Parts: sequence; structure tokens; C-alpha cells
Amino acid sequence: MVDAYTQLSIYYNGSWTFVTPSKVISESEGRKFYQISYKFKLVKDGITNPVQGISRKAGNYIAISENGVIDYLSESDYRNIFPIKNTNPRPLPVTSSNLKDPNYLTKVLQESPTSSYNRPTPKNP
Repeated sequence: MVDAYTQLSIYYNGSWTFVTPSKVISESEGRKFYQISYKFKLVKDGITNPVQGISRKAGNYIAISENGVIDYLSESDYRNIFPIKNTNPRPLPVTSSNLKDPNYLTKVLQESPTSSYNRPTPKNP
């Protein structure tokens, strides 16, 4: 592992210290992904000073492979691998059987949010 980043240091309580991440947020293709909550550095193998590394912002991500190599991922890189899932179900399309139901349109109107832009504005006398 020549020139590989294998160590992680964080800035905590005014100093840099080596850490081992513990809370895996996802896994893929033999790599474990972590979000780092503190300002952090990736440090090359064999370096004993936690200050000597590449600085990264808090809130970004790292991936650690099975052989211990650490890769940096920005928020957008992470979201490309693990997109946010849409939790809102898609509405079912309106069918002719829906429209034949006499309660369907009433239900749609009752469940629709009220808004003033759909109503005519009263004129002042």
C-alpha cells in the first residue's frame, strides 16, 4: 500500500487525533461508508503525526475498503452512489372507473389544499 491513505484523524477539542470510525452508514462492493462529523484529515500509511494529511470538511464521507485503504467522498459523490429514496408514493392514475364513482370528485376536492389563487377576488363596491 504505497502512498495509500489508511489513517483518519479528526480535529477534536483543539487538537488532531487518530480515530477509527465506528458507525457504518452503508456498505457496497466490499467498502464501508462513514459520514465524519468533525473536520478530518486522511493520513498516508506509515505517518505517525495526525496533522500530516489532506484536510476535509466535517459532514463529508469516507469509504474504507477491505484492505484498509480510505477514499474521500463529497456529499454529491456519496449521493451518486446512494441516492435519497423518494418516500412519497406515486399517485395512481385517474381511470374511468374513478370518474364514474360519484364520491371521487367530492373526495378530491375535500383532500385538496385550499388556496386563495383559485378563487375570484371580490370587487370593492
